[in-house]
Amino acid sequence: MPKDAEGSPSSSGDSAPNLKALTQGFERSSADLAAQTEDIITETNEGKYARALLEAAALVEQESSADELRRIHEEATALAPEKAQNALFKPNSMPSAADWAAASAEERQAFAAQFRHSLIAAAYASAAASQASEIAAPYTNLPLLVQNIQQVAIVGEPYEFRVMLGKISTENKFSLQVNGMMLPSNNENAPIYKSKPSAFGKQKYTATANISNPLTGEMIRCQNEFSYFISPAKMAIAQLPKQEVFYIGIDNPIYVAFPGISSADVGISASGCGVKLSRTGVDPNFVCQVASEGEVTITIEDKKRGKIILQKTIRARALPDPIAFLPTAKSSSGTLAPADFKKELGLMTRFEDPRFQDKARCEISNFVLMYQPKGKPLRSMSGAGGRFEGAVLAAVQSAAAGDWFHFVDIKARCPGDKAGRLISPMSFQIR
Repeated sequence: MPKDAEGSPSSSGDSAPNLKALTQGFERSSADLAAQTEDIITETNEGKYARALLEAAALVEQESSADELRRIHEEATALAPEKAQNALFKPNSMPSAADWAAASAEERQAFAAQFRHSLIAAAYASAAASQASEIAAPYTNLPLLVQNIQQVAIVGEPYEFRVMLGKISTENKFSLQVNGMMLPSNNENAPIYKSKPSAFGKQKYTATANISNPLTGEMIRCQNEFSYFISPAKMAIAQLPKQEVFYIGIDNPIYVAFPGISSADVGISASGCGVKLSRTGVDPNFVCQVASEGEVTITIEDKKRGKIILQKTIRARALPDPIAFLPTAKSSSGTLAPADFKKELGLMTRFEDPRFQDKARCEISNFVLMYQPKGKPLRSMSGAGGRFEGAVLAAVQSAAAGDWFHFVDIKARCPGDKAGRLISPMSFQIR
């Protein structure tokens, strides 16, 4: 999805075609299309299928899991008549569990809006299939999108961006033009526009799409004006995480380089989420620290020319949850011999993601030990901090074959946390 940043193509005016605008565009179109569908649903089989597809659309939420979305898609595909199949997402358009987990709330909301629209469009196609009257175009007013391939355009150097419609429409026949020039099609259904800017500043262009209504063959025309910012010099930001996220409580490195421009003339500032920027080592290396979740805006400028080169929005998030483990056994659950279990002096935490293993350490705040001696009643005892003491230590030291030790309600405090967070429990059987 395109980002709402100065270095990215933007919609008419100064704001980029962001996820919120995309979501709103599909929601408006879905509401209109659903109303039309309700008007033409009959008691025929086509009407029953349309009703089932509308009900499927109502199940789609941004909180749904990837598995739930795929299940809804599979059921809708099985329900939809042949004439309605073109409106549905193709199976490879559905997100994987990993992609869905990594997506932001805004990205999930935008995808959910598009997926709902595809189901409602299929319901419309199903209901209208038996109607003798002319079928209205369900794809009108879908937003045109632009995705920049490079972070910023450079004067005198080739610059490329993709021009596309929503996921639904790209599955139909369509053509795209920029400033009247026809763009060649590609395998991604997102033609690439290439230019070589000759002047510094903001450049506007008009993108036009002609898309066929799969139900009637009618060509629908969409047109929007966009703009992008052209930098006078090369610029690079490196060492940002792949997901472009700043994490609370740790140093987040940024590297900014302007070939041909003195570092003294490079200005970098940040706002939002209690952000603090500091230089480290030789210019132009910086470390960014954030205090709360939200969005941080990084602004980079050429101070000598008084020109902003790039504004980029980066998400700020809490560190992921660590996992607790026994340090000697290096295990979070399983079976241990009595002698090995008695060597343990407490609980520690670690991150499963190697990116954080050397950057942050979370401390155990407290936990509850549910101790089940073999053939005896279950006992519950609390521990403060990660070290075993008092009754907890005595229970650990008395471990014998057949005993169970369940560590539950484990809370750990990570850098930036105001209070301990609940993390996964552990269970050990003494063999």
